[in-house]
Amino acid sequence: MLENIYFVVGIPHPGQCGFQPAYSPVMEGIIDLHHYICFFLVLILVFVSWTLGYTLFRYSMSASRATYRLLSASKDNNQSYDLASGSWLGFFFNINPLLPFKETKKFSHWTDLEVAWTVLPSLVLLAIAVPSFVLLYSTDELTDDIAVTIKVIGHQWYWSYEYVDLTFETAINSNFQEPNIWNFDSYLVPWDDLNHRAHQNSLRLLGVDNPLYLPAKTHIRFLISAADVLHSFAVPSLGLKTDAVPGRLNQTFTYITTPGIYFGQCSEICGVNHGFMPIQIVALPWDVWANLLEEKLAK
Repeated sequence: MLENIYFVVGIPHPGQCGFQPAYSPVMEGIIDLHHYICFFLVLILVFVSWTLGYTLFRYSMSASRATYRLLSASKDNNQSYDLASGSWLGFFFNINPLLPFKETKKFSHWTDLEVAWTVLPSLVLLAIAVPSFVLLYSTDELTDDIAVTIKVIGHQWYWSYEYVDLTFETAINSNFQEPNIWNFDSYLVPWDDLNHRAHQNSLRLLGVDNPLYLPAKTHIRFLISAADVLHSFAVPSLGLKTDAVPGRLNQTFTYITTPGIYFGQCSEICGVNHGFMPIQIVALPWDVWANLLEEKLAK
């Protein structure tokens, strides 16, 4: 049933620099926000670097009050004095002081400059904050189109999944009694066992024995908690990362745009085997997912 479905695989690649490809609207928004903020970061980096370099070069050979007097006295007495020879810059360049002291004297107040370096950064922060908050609150937007609710429980060191409120309308051609709940545990597949698995997309430290099957192009809600210590449910290609806190139920949403296999891991240090509790989500077309779910519930 699954062999004829085209799958994308949401995993990192060796030498990859940047985000994984986005397969949910939230992850697309995160990548767009990152590129948008980088525009301001590059402008600030260029401006600050240019200002610093210009200042170091322009004023590194400027005469102080004492040297300015010395130079003035030397000129009055028809004597030559090379200030550059006494500085680090004189080791490379044989130049005279660029600016006299009267042009580089210290000042303590400049109202226009103080207004500029207060207003301009504030405008930049505002330009960054507005789209950031829009994306932040859109990730927690509750809609009326939630078709599937999954309860996720983090354990040391595996995940438990529970399909909540599976009703007759949930799956096409389903004839099981409502409501119905299906729960299971998902463990890491040891490296020695991967060669014996039938699933071709099992990967070292990412493959699990029971992946989480979800419908693509459907609004999905996750209710996330933990049974022992802090965990974090994270699937980068879907833009999911929510803490699993014992005694607390956190909520997040996703909408998977493309059928595929998506991998994640626990992103909160939770003990000695923290690095060995992966997440594997298999997104299927709605009708395929419904038939698969019905088969599993019938067993």
